[in-house]
Amino acid sequence: MKQLKSLRLQISILGRTNTGKSWVCTRMMEAAQKAGFPVAYYSPEMQSAYLATRFDTWRGHYQNSNLYRGQYNDPYVQYIKDLPNSSTSAFIIEDKDMPGGVSVRHMEPFIKKNEIKLLIIDGISYMEDDERSKSDYDKYQHICRALFKLSKKYGCAVVVSVQANRETKESKDEKGVPFPNIYNIEGSDHPARIATQVFSLRQIFDKHVLDIRLEKTRMANNENPVLSYSWDVNTGNMQYLPGGGDSDPVVN
Repeated sequence: MKQLKSLRLQISILGRTNTGKSWVCTRMMEAAQKAGFPVAYYSPEMQSAYLATRFDTWRGHYQNSNLYRGQYNDPYVQYIKDLPNSSTSAFIIEDKDMPGGVSVRHMEPFIKKNEIKLLIIDGISYMEDDERSKSDYDKYQHICRALFKLSKKYGCAVVVSVQANRETKESKDEKGVPFPNIYNIEGSDHPARIATQVFSLRQIFDKHVLDIRLEKTRMANNENPVLSYSWDVNTGNMQYLPGGGDSDPVVN
């Protein structure tokens, strides 16, 4: 996160339904805020209260199932009381916060005013196109181009999280669970084509493993490395599995 101030690019994260995209993005928000970088997270589908509990689970490892049900212990109550003392902001933007529609043009004054250094878009299909295009292809192209310009103008890293359309047999390996790729993204593949880096996610649910594969990078030679983590989603505990690719004995 120390390089975030000079990271003027767009990152795309690909995942299928229930692969933990929002959890990973919330982790990025928590890590950036903790490192002193103001964050804005656009969430059209999940209410801010739910994302906030995930933030708290990552930060303090409070059991998310208890927070979701409103069961707060004394350490958590004290944690909530101490949060306003933080000097770094973390915002969650919902559609209701921008009655005129969530678009890059409407976001820009907010980004500038709050000196946002990380913008997470967890639902680009819900955004409005300032150029009012009629086709989805043009809409995605215009929004992605505007986000890229925004990132360069304000030195703000932009992360776009998108869902893959479908599952293909060809993409499965010995784990039996496919990685999504940049060619089957919902709506348009433009977020991946314009992005500087693209990562795909998959979960091996029976082994509690999250795999993250680098699909594309303009910054280094890419051999599609896979980073594997043992992950307890309820407590926010995550442990890197060395060599956790397809041949890793810990996974297989």
